[in-house]
Amino acid sequence: MPNGRGEDDERSMFAAEMIAMRNQRGWTQEETAAHMLVSTSTIANIESGYRAPTPAQAIKADEVFGTPETFQRHERRMRGIPFSVGFRPFQPHEAAARLLKMFSIRWSLACSRPGRMQRRLPRRIPRQLRRLRRNG
Repeated sequence: MPNGRGEDDERSMFAAEMIAMRNQRGWTQEETAAHMLVSTSTIANIESGYRAPTPAQAIKADEVFGTPETFQRHERRMRGIPFSVGFRPFQPHEAAARLLKMFSIRWSLACSRPGRMQRRLPRRIPRQLRRLRRNG
């Protein structure tokens, strides 16, 4: 399961649970795929941690293995993680990046339209950037 690509812990936990349940029943990946009505490659990708399961696949896994809410709970946690493990160190900088992107879009609009917007933007955006740096 650990694949060296920094996959989320929840994805690994889902995969470990699926492998354990499949092995407990003595099923192959092909048999599991047939029971879940998905392809064998889908099962292989989920078990290797390469692919996250969909909500429908989590529901079907709970039905097939007789584990109420187990796989669905793992899948919901996966969706609740806003950033992958590799991106988490950059999460604090995301707000500043969003603001800069907004600034560049609005600035280009202001430059293309003469009038009131040109006068307001230069005062407002730098104020937001200063506030973000102080709180940052």
